[in-house]
Amino acid sequence: MYELYNTIITTQLLPHRSPTMRRTTLLLLLLHCLRLNAKEITGTNTWQLLGENDTVPPGLHIKLDLSTGERWARLVQDDDGDSAFAGVEVHDTAGALAVSPSKDTAHEKSDEEDVQAQSQPERDYEMMHRVMSRLPPEELDRFGGLPALPLPHSRAGGGTGDKDAAMTISPEERHQFELRMEALWQLRQEELRKFQEEYMVDLPSLLKERIEVLKLYLGDPVGERRKLLKKREQLKNTNPEVRTDEDEAETVTTADNIIECLKDLEYQLSDVDMTRDFHTLGGWPLLVMLLQDQVHSLHCNHQNKNVEKDTSLVYEIESLAAMTIGTAVSNLEEFRPWALEDVSSVIKTIMRDSSRNEDGCLRSEGDASSSKDSTYSTVLDGPISALSLLTESFQMEVQRRSSSTSQSAALLADSNTNNSFRTSKLRAVYALGSLLRGNSSAQQQFLSDNGPDALVRYALGILSTVNGDEGVTKSDYKFASRVLALGEDVVMDVILQEEDYINSKDENNANNSEMTVTPNQMVAAFTTEPWCDLSLRMLSPPVQLVGVNQARSIKERALSAVRALGPGCRENLESQCKALGSSGECTDDGQVWGVPQVLRVKAEWNREGSGDGLDSVYRRELLDLVDSVLEALK
Repeated sequence: MYELYNTIITTQLLPHRSPTMRRTTLLLLLLHCLRLNAKEITGTNTWQLLGENDTVPPGLHIKLDLSTGERWARLVQDDDGDSAFAGVEVHDTAGALAVSPSKDTAHEKSDEEDVQAQSQPERDYEMMHRVMSRLPPEELDRFGGLPALPLPHSRAGGGTGDKDAAMTISPEERHQFELRMEALWQLRQEELRKFQEEYMVDLPSLLKERIEVLKLYLGDPVGERRKLLKKREQLKNTNPEVRTDEDEAETVTTADNIIECLKDLEYQLSDVDMTRDFHTLGGWPLLVMLLQDQVHSLHCNHQNKNVEKDTSLVYEIESLAAMTIGTAVSNLEEFRPWALEDVSSVIKTIMRDSSRNEDGCLRSEGDASSSKDSTYSTVLDGPISALSLLTESFQMEVQRRSSSTSQSAALLADSNTNNSFRTSKLRAVYALGSLLRGNSSAQQQFLSDNGPDALVRYALGILSTVNGDEGVTKSDYKFASRVLALGEDVVMDVILQEEDYINSKDENNANNSEMTVTPNQMVAAFTTEPWCDLSLRMLSPPVQLVGVNQARSIKERALSAVRALGPGCRENLESQCKALGSSGECTDDGQVWGVPQVLRVKAEWNREGSGDGLDSVYRRELLDLVDSVLEALK
C-alpha cells in the first residue's frame, strides 16, 4: 500500500500535468488500486504466502520468515502448538515490519531465541530503502537524495555476502544509514498523510454531490442556464492570462453547474463500481431525464434575449447526458436492464415539486410561460426510459423536418446552435448503440417503438437537406456512418444468437408477449428499403467534403454493413420483383443487389501504383474485404 501511495504522490507532484488532470487521475487511480490490492485469504491446510495488503480471517495460523520478512498463513492444525513460530507476533508499523515477542509465550523461548528476536531491527530500513528507491530521481532530489544501501563488506569486496557477513558492517555506518532512512521515511509519511487529508474524498459523497447538482438543475433549468451563461460571459471577458490552473481545478472539483457536473460524471462512470453506486444512490433517473426536451423548459414562452445561446446550451447538456449514459451502460452486462428502466415517476415528481405544468413550464400567476403553446407538448403518460427518450428524439426530428416550419428552420439558424445540435445527435447514437448492442430486450422494444425506421429516415434526411448537397456537412456523413454501423451490429447480434435470440428476454419484460419478435422480424426491420439505400449510399461519400482518408473509412464501414444487410436487402428486392412480375426492372442491369456499387469500390482500390497513398498490405486488406462482400451478396 505504501508503494501505491508513493506512486500517487509522485503523480500529484509532477508539474507537467494540469491540476484538473492530476486530481481526477489521482482519485481514480487510488480507488482502482485499492480495490485491486485488497484480497481476503481463504484458509487452506497448506501454507499460503500473504501479500502486503491481504486480509486474514480469524482463526488462521500465521508464521513469519525472519530471514525474508515473508508472512504465511494456513488453517490451525493439531501440531501447531509445537511450531517454532508460535511465539512470534507480527505488526505492520508505518509500512515497515516490526517483530516482537508474544507476551503469552515469551517465557517459553530459549535464550538463543530471545537473542535472535531482539537482534532483529525494530524497523525494516532495507524495505524503506527499497520502496523509496522506486521514486523518480526528481522526487528523491527533493529529499536531498537517497543514501546508498550499506552492503556487507564481503559482498562489497566481491564475496558471497551471507547472513554472517552483515555483522561485519561497522556500527557507525549502520547507525548513520538508519538515521537517514528514518528521517526520509518520516518526511514521506507526512506527505502521504497530508495527501490523504486533502485528496482522499469519500467517493459516494462525491456522487451524491453530483446528484444534487442534477436535482438543482432539474428544479429550475431556466434559472440555472441563465446563471451558467452569465458566468461564461464573465469568463469570456476575463483576460486568459489572469485565470490560473488553480481556478480550473477548483471548477472541476466543485462541479457546481450542470455542464461541469456531467463532464465529471462521464469520467467517473467509466468505472464499474462508481456506475453501480451512482445507480444505487438514485442518480440514473435524473440523468435520463436530461434527454427529454421538455424538462429543460426551453420551449416555454418566456422572454429570452439569448435564445440561440440558450438553445445551444440545452443541446450541449443533452449531448453530455447521452455521452454519460452511453459510457455507463457499455461497461457491464449487469447494466443492460437500465435501458428499459422506467423513470416516469421521478420525472413526475420533479415536475410537481418544481411547480411545472405538463409542458414542463414553471407555473406562476399571470405568467405566459404556463400556456400550452409548446411544439414539444407531451403528457407524461406511460413508461419513460433512456431508450424511449432517445427513440422519441429521432422521431420528433423526422416529424419536424417533414413539416419544415419556420420555427424549426430558425432554431438552427445560428452556426453554434447547429454545431451543438449535430454533436448532440452524434452522441445520442453513441448512447443508443450502448443501450442496444448485445441487449435483445432493448432491441425488441426499439423495434416495437418503430425506432429502426425513425433512425434511418433521419440519417437519410440529413444527407438530403432542402439546401441540397451544400447543406450537408462532414459531421452528417459521420452520423450516417455510425447509424449504419449500429444497424449492422443489431443484425449480427441476431444472426450470431440464431434461435437463442427469441429466448433471451430480460426479466423486466418477460411477461410482455408483445415484446417477443422472431429473429427474421428483427433482421427485416434493419433491411428495409431505407436501410438498404443508406448502406449503398455510404459506399460513395463525397471525397471533396469528408476528405480522402475519412471517405475510405466510411466506405470500409459501409462495405461491412452491406455484407451483413445484403442477404436481407436482396431478398426484399426479389420479393418486390416477383410482385411486379418482372426480374429485370427491379435490378441494376439484371445484377444482384449491391454488386455494381461494390465492384466500383473494388475498381477504385485495385489500382496499384496510382499514387493513391495505399501501401500494398493495406490495399490487399481492403480488396479482401470487397471480395468477402461480393461472396456474401452472391
